[in-house]
Amino acid sequence: MFKYWHDLLDSIAALVVNNCRVRSVMGIMSHERLLISTAAVLLILTVGIHGLDANKALFLWLQSWGRYVPESFWASLTVVGDGLTVAVLLLLFARKYPKMIWAAVLAALFTTLIVQSVKHSLVLPRPPLVLAPDEFMLIGPEYRHASFPSGHSTAIWLFASVWLFSAYHWSKAVVLMSLAALIALSRVMVGAHWPVDIAAGAFIGWVGGWAGVVMANRWQWGMTLKGQRIIVAVLLLAAVALIGHDSGYTQAGWVVNSIAVTCLLFGGYHFYILLRHPQRIDQPSDEQVVEDRKNQR
Repeated sequence: MFKYWHDLLDSIAALVVNNCRVRSVMGIMSHERLLISTAAVLLILTVGIHGLDANKALFLWLQSWGRYVPESFWASLTVVGDGLTVAVLLLLFARKYPKMIWAAVLAALFTTLIVQSVKHSLVLPRPPLVLAPDEFMLIGPEYRHASFPSGHSTAIWLFASVWLFSAYHWSKAVVLMSLAALIALSRVMVGAHWPVDIAAGAFIGWVGGWAGVVMANRWQWGMTLKGQRIIVAVLLLAAVALIGHDSGYTQAGWVVNSIAVTCLLFGGYHFYILLRHPQRIDQPSDEQVVEDRKNQR
């Protein structure tokens, strides 16, 4: 299953790179430039939307285009950005990219603290509390408070960030960031968040993911055999909890269950290898630790 998705993503990335001539740009762009330029764009979007008081107008404009797409499409996308779903998806990468998983765990700890602190400090109204029902499209639950920033946007951009900065798959950057943007955009399309919410969430997730990779390179407990066993066991419990999980989007229940079962099977096999055949598990050498730290400078 992992090889299928990995090859599929490789094929899509190659198509985008060849047709749009992105290969030369990404070859020149270091991870520092990618980090800073993307963070700058997301921050400018956040500040610009707020400063120009364009939140409502942009929300309605985006939704006007979103109406041409089936509601089930946006519902299916938005459940992928749920924090629990993103955590379970990490199981697909646990065997090949243990550093990515450890970085995601570290990043999630402090980004969740940041997002939840801001949400409950500001308690800004969501679209259903501001707009009349006939003014916008609402798909799924009617959330009314704690709008800023978007937790879904934070989670999916964190996922893209830790994958790029831990696996160094620069050729996949365009595809990964486009998918992250589309999943974050779904929060506007289902009527749960304003544009400024998803832009701020993306900024927090992007920078937080990079910070998680930096911390993972310096503190590598999560890549040791014991660390991997504990982390994978916790993620497996999350996968069990995801089966039948009520996300509030009934149209996308099959998506949630498919992800849960697939990741549970894949993660379960990897956990078996961790327990019974630990000699087949790669653990960071001293040379790799030094090299990883150099890559972050």
